[in-house]
Amino acid sequence: MSRTSKRICDYDYVVALNYYHPHISGLTDMAKRVAEEMVAKGLTVCVVCQQHDKSLMKFENINGVDVVRASVVLRVANGLISASFPFLVYRYARRARLLHLHLPMLESGLISFMSSTPKLLTYQCDFVSEKSFLGKIIEIIMDRSCRFALKRSKSSVVSSRDYADYSRIKSGLIDSIAIAPPLQIRQLSKPSFRKSSGFHYGFLGRIAAEKGLENLVAAFTFAANPEDQLLIAGSPVSSEGQEIYKRLEASSNSDSRIDLLGFVPEDDVADFYASIDAFIFPSINALEAFGIAQAEAKALGIPLVTSDLPGVRTVVDSSDVGVLVRPNDIAALTVGMKEVRNITKKSPRAVSSTSMQKYSDLILQLLK
Repeated sequence: MSRTSKRICDYDYVVALNYYHPHISGLTDMAKRVAEEMVAKGLTVCVVCQQHDKSLMKFENINGVDVVRASVVLRVANGLISASFPFLVYRYARRARLLHLHLPMLESGLISFMSSTPKLLTYQCDFVSEKSFLGKIIEIIMDRSCRFALKRSKSSVVSSRDYADYSRIKSGLIDSIAIAPPLQIRQLSKPSFRKSSGFHYGFLGRIAAEKGLENLVAAFTFAANPEDQLLIAGSPVSSEGQEIYKRLEASSNSDSRIDLLGFVPEDDVADFYASIDAFIFPSINALEAFGIAQAEAKALGIPLVTSDLPGVRTVVDSSDVGVLVRPNDIAALTVGMKEVRNITKKSPRAVSSTSMQKYSDLILQLLK
């Protein structure tokens, strides 16, 4: 349910991030879950974000959360540029009891300088730009902005100590609290996406460069038997992602074993997990810090093949969970996809709400 809302009032908890629902990513999903949990706790909550799609309303209420969107004037790759965004955050945060910033955010330093409201920061990941002089400059500016914001925060959170210890700004994350992103608790469902009696590999997530999906397709062609299947679920969220999607479509058209499912609605995600024998998470760089989808697959007892990246690798905590492979290495991924066939699929594990409880406790503590 959603309704329009134009109120500016005193809020308990204001969240600021560049993208929010209905944009799909691990970051936006996590921020939405925490915001709605705070509403369930009886807090007044507002999210200030950017209007990544012009069809979205500037003012809206989604599941009890007031959502305010700033106009976007420019897009640079996946980045949104909005002249009004930091001032809109300041406008709503100045009468709030707590401001929660999700980093990396180019404007985080300016917002932290402008706003005296107590701040909680969640450092999601390092920003990774294209390999060019301009890209390096953008990374430097982003890192300095995030460092400044961290210095002015009351508390900060990282998804794991492993990721923080390898971050470009690790010195600013020494005192951060490690809280894994809260997971969606899913139930057993029917394998409606299965195509054959063969082994089914699966991936679920955004179609983006950092996901390493073209490596996945190449490794599958080396690792798979004739009756096996590769199910790729997800949609592109940028122009770069759309180009990757076109190349994946070409691979799917030339090999009937590769099934490009596109966006899978939330109601069908459990069916997707039930349809696969192994979940493959072949991310290639530091834009990936945890991997909520692979953690959900693990909770359902599905073996993993995961890139050996800081933070991401923490999900594979034993040899019976899955296989770690060298990032951005097709040969290593091929070996891992062969090895995972020897790991038995298990019964679903009990998933606790520990992460959500930790976030809730921290926010409520800071509000005191």
